[in-house]
Amino acid sequence: MRHVIFDIGGVLINYDFERLARALAAKTGADEGRLTPLFGLAVVRDVETGRVGPEDFFARKMSPVLPGLSYEGWVAAWADNYSVNEPGWELLEDARDQGHTVSLLSNLSPYNQAAIKGRWPHFFRTPHHSFYSYDLGFHKPEPDIYRAACAALQAEPADCLFLDDLAGNVEGAQAIGLRAIEFTNDRIPEIRAALGLSPRAPEPPRT
Repeated sequence: MRHVIFDIGGVLINYDFERLARALAAKTGADEGRLTPLFGLAVVRDVETGRVGPEDFFARKMSPVLPGLSYEGWVAAWADNYSVNEPGWELLEDARDQGHTVSLLSNLSPYNQAAIKGRWPHFFRTPHHSFYSYDLGFHKPEPDIYRAACAALQAEPADCLFLDDLAGNVEGAQAIGLRAIEFTNDRIPEIRAALGLSPRAPEPPRT
């Protein structure tokens, strides 16, 4: 299995929509109950597929319910909500370092990308390739988003292992011939075995 394709949210990055809604409500005085539904697919699909720009999306959808919050504050709130999923990140590093081509394939918008990049500048430089729904114009689990990634990699679907935390996205990848596994940290040993990865060397003791 030469190519390993990683989702971002829930695989490499931890996030919590409810915690984000609480933080935004505390900052702006907004009704927390009105915020969580605005992170749903029906609202964000257009910005995540590039049909609407991120600042236009914020101005039209989010600014009216987040009084006083700037676009920059919106990006910062996302950054504060994120943390790196260290086991997933170590899996990506090991797959890369042991000869696999590693790529990202994510449904995200430019403001999500900016939030991650602002906190971890190395994040998007580490994989060999990155594919985003807002660039490709498709949204997982639409078949064409997986086909576009494979075409860019010049790879047959059967030569790719796709990892995502959502069952529907895994099933979408499997439907066009990718090998795909629904990711949890508990399944990392299984994934490592499927890729033939050597054990990670233990960290040296701190002195």
